[in-house]
Amino acid sequence: MKSSGTVQVSFLQENFSTHTFTVLASQAFTAGQLSGNTQIEFDLAHVANATAITGSFELINGNTVTSSTTFSDSGQQGQIFTDGVNWTRAGIGSFSPSVVTISGAAKEGQTLAANAATNDADATIHYQWQKSTDNFAHVQTIGTDSSSYVVQEADEGAKIHVVVTTSDSDNTSRASVSVTSAATGTVGDITLAFSTAASISGAATAKEGTALTAVNGTLNDSDASVTGYQWQTSADGSTGWTDIAGATTSTYTPVEGDEGKFLHVVETATDSDGGPAITSTSAATSAVADITPALSGVSISGTAQEGQTLTANGTVNDSDATIGYQWQSSSDGTHWSNIANAGQRRKVKRSTPSSPASRAMMR
Repeated sequence: MKSSGTVQVSFLQENFSTHTFTVLASQAFTAGQLSGNTQIEFDLAHVANATAITGSFELINGNTVTSSTTFSDSGQQGQIFTDGVNWTRAGIGSFSPSVVTISGAAKEGQTLAANAATNDADATIHYQWQKSTDNFAHVQTIGTDSSSYVVQEADEGAKIHVVVTTSDSDNTSRASVSVTSAATGTVGDITLAFSTAASISGAATAKEGTALTAVNGTLNDSDASVTGYQWQTSADGSTGWTDIAGATTSTYTPVEGDEGKFLHVVETATDSDGGPAITSTSAATSAVADITPALSGVSISGTAQEGQTLTANGTVNDSDATIGYQWQSSSDGTHWSNIANAGQRRKVKRSTPSSPASRAMMR
């Protein structure tokens, strides 16, 4: 038992039928007296077959008795050693310190440490972490039998304390001793941060017309998420970054105006519990390369008849590309020859046996 910074050490007699204890002798020790000692022993003396007891409590460091406090049988209770024994020595159980403290910040993601010790080398200290949202009128067990505890997301809004209990292999029948720490303050939310930065899939081969995808950076809070994107462009990939209008989704397809420039994405994350938003900026892409030109929808419109105009149709996938035309004719649809001075449109002239068909080549 502990009171006003002292430790009360008691020698108990147990009734094995009722599992109750009777105090035979007790002694209060101050923290100053206990400091530097490793064991408390109890020397008991009494007249054979009598119940009156006398003796002393001894503080021992290693094998050396450093202090001895004599007591008398005044006020002691119980019957002991009525079988002819007139002398004995008994080891006193381990004890917890009068105060157990918790160090560390009561904040999600932070580690709390219980500060406790025992003066018995073969004693074991056990820890039970608990939390409560009603000043411990009701408690919930958390963590493990460990002197440290990492505060979790689920602990937000609660207070935490630790119950420290000792057990001693030399005194298995003795009731264990426990001490409860003061409670922490109310657990706060973690300071939101990116654990890994934003990145871009396809960054090494940025190219006009090929979509880039933002890869979300990881966050240190399970209830936070990436909620916004802003793609930016720079002439040199390190300075002068400017927002690209309308580029606010997780994907962006470079356009003609991005050629030769560098791109990156700025991700914004928020916490559902509130608090300020944070950002993470990806590394820059390679300089955006020009698209590989390709034609599509190539066809000829008009009537293939003398005096009629045929028109070559088609589109190219690059806005700064130009289309060239070469009309050809063939008498068998297999062997073709160029028609001189024919542009996008060609007026059909009188057919001859050698040139009944025509086609346009676009490049």
